[in-house]
Amino acid sequence: MANEYIFAEQLDAGAKEYEAASEILLSLRRDYPEHGDYFAYQERTDKILYLVYHLAGRFEDGLALAYRLRTTRTEWFQDLDLTTAEFAGPRAMQAVRHVLHFSEIAIDLAELARFDEALNAAKECNDLSVQIFEKVPTMKRRMGLAEIARMFRLFSELLAVAGYKHESRTYTEKSLHACRTAVDLERTDAKAKMQLAYLLVTLPETEVIDPAQALSRVDEAIEAGVEANSAAVWQLRGLAHYYAGEWQKSIEAMEQCVQLQESDSYPTQATITYLILANSNWHLELPAKAMDWRSKAESLRPRTETAQRRVRNSDEYYDIRADQALIVRLWSQTNSLTGD
Repeated sequence: MANEYIFAEQLDAGAKEYEAASEILLSLRRDYPEHGDYFAYQERTDKILYLVYHLAGRFEDGLALAYRLRTTRTEWFQDLDLTTAEFAGPRAMQAVRHVLHFSEIAIDLAELARFDEALNAAKECNDLSVQIFEKVPTMKRRMGLAEIARMFRLFSELLAVAGYKHESRTYTEKSLHACRTAVDLERTDAKAKMQLAYLLVTLPETEVIDPAQALSRVDEAIEAGVEANSAAVWQLRGLAHYYAGEWQKSIEAMEQCVQLQESDSYPTQATITYLILANSNWHLELPAKAMDWRSKAESLRPRTETAQRRVRNSDEYYDIRADQALIVRLWSQTNSLTGD
């Protein structure tokens, strides 16, 4: 496969394209030649097929695939000696993926409103990560922890929307713990620092929002090599100042973000920026400016709601799904401020 994301890139027109993509992937697996690493090939095709199912909202199909993968991997994992050099080599990432399948199952079950089963799967994922991640090389462990943090963030959002407040708080904290551990494993990992900063100002539980620590992590990420004058940095600063009640600073940071942000390519992120600008201006009693930014956010609504169709990988999918929940909260704040 010349481009393993080629199908996801072409899925903008609806269900027929999703269906065609899944059929192509399944036929590729059936027609795979006898030579080569079939397990690795299946890994690649399953990864795309699972994403296609998510993009199409076919969570039952995604769940069935995840269960099948879990069964296959559990059989493989039971025969694996965690102390061998082989495990520390090529098999390490496969072991990490084995852990992540449990979180994928948890998310699919939550999307299907089967929350008791989802919580059991998430617990299995958490318990297994504790068992396995200590034994894999540091780089693979960091990758696994970053993905766990991303998945648990979305899981906590889905639980919060469904009214599972206590459980949502639990997985909010687990998301933060995983991300902090990833940062501690490699102090120069700028990407992990940015991920942690973003979690600290976007998680659904207001008790864990920490604007001061988020700003500190952004500064650390810049020291580690992140471009200081970037849309991501300015947006994080704007979010942190917003949740600190520093409305003018939030506006100044978000206006810088607008100059650098590509709203056409990233409508979800642009909507977050516009809503923060709208709400901050309302707090400063500048209704004309607030309504202008609100109108900009409103204009992106149709594209924001379908933004997940354009994702290129599972990382983007989980982030966009969680950001859509954040946008719902920001709209609620906007409507409260405007009296709507």
